[in-house]
Amino acid sequence: DAIKQSFESLDIVDSVSISVNSSNGAACAPYDGISAGSFTVTFHSLVGIAGDIPLLVPHTSALEGARRIDVETVTDGDAPADGTFRMSFRGAISGQVDASLSPVEDLAAAIQTALEDADTIESDGVVVSAVELSNGGEEKVFAIEFVGSGVGGDVVPIEIPAEHNRIYGSDADVYIIADGESYIARNGLDTITSRIGNVLSGTFKLRVR
Repeated sequence: DAIKQSFESLDIVDSVSISVNSSNGAACAPYDGISAGSFTVTFHSLVGIAGDIPLLVPHTSALEGARRIDVETVTDGDAPADGTFRMSFRGAISGQVDASLSPVEDLAAAIQTALEDADTIESDGVVVSAVELSNGGEEKVFAIEFVGSGVGGDVVPIEIPAEHNRIYGSDADVYIIADGESYIARNGLDTITSRIGNVLSGTFKLRVR
């Protein structure tokens, strides 16, 4: 119970379970040349992190005697993409997007609404649509097209500011490709290529001699 309470006293930890593996029931014991105390920590719920979390780092300064702590992974964590993110366009920050939304059409609509919340994008100024991978995959890919006035042609790319990227889960991330950049899907088969903006606008005059 003391180990469990110690972990759950951390702000980042909601719930863990502790299993003592030693035959004598001791989580910590002097090393006898063959074995010592042993216990397993299973993380059930963390704040702002999920999936395959970093290995625990032991600190032995408060121990006495022959101090030694070995830490190893028993089972790699696995969790779907979760969390939130915001985007930036021409210096303005978008609304917040919940990455766990499903189906992908709902997530596309949420991205579009969030972008239109930015001061630099007018209402109905963008169209966001889901892109289907021909060979399947876990990624959620979206195409963002500018259609409003003042955002024609080759506009500056949308960005994901690091301080607003709060995505977590197994190998989860969010990023944007633009200006002809390509993304190779994790299935190794599908390639998505962005398009460079192109629009003709303005006025001209003709003179007849």
